[in-house]
Amino acid sequence: MIVTPQGYAPVTRASQVNGSNIYAFRANCSYRRHFESWFHADGAAPGTIHEMESYHGMLACVIAGAGIALIPRSMLESMPGHHQVEAWPLAEQWRWLTTWLVWRRGAKTSPLEAFIQLLEVPDSARQGYQ
Repeated sequence: MIVTPQGYAPVTRASQVNGSNIYAFRANCSYRRHFESWFHADGAAPGTIHEMESYHGMLACVIAGAGIALIPRSMLESMPGHHQVEAWPLAEQWRWLTTWLVWRRGAKTSPLEAFIQLLEVPDSARQGYQ
């Protein structure tokens, strides 16, 4: 979700927030790369990119009106203060990111197997979730 300060106009394109300061993780973070690609694809560019160490820090900066952030919906909704910001879903082609679960060969334990089973959500259960 594109997270903006409260009262911000709806965001559907990067050009609407061109030049805005963004709060993101380090440059090797897939969400940050995705956020920067979203700007670039629309011919826009973020202002200053402030590197943060937590989603909570990003949210605090957005609440303070210092910029915008890209935060997964489930994470945002779990955090105190999420009602103090606006949150806008990305357009469909930008909405999904692939997360890879990697483990060392021969190190697949019973707890890891159980975790994998939890992650295997049928496509029908994902319909409508942003």
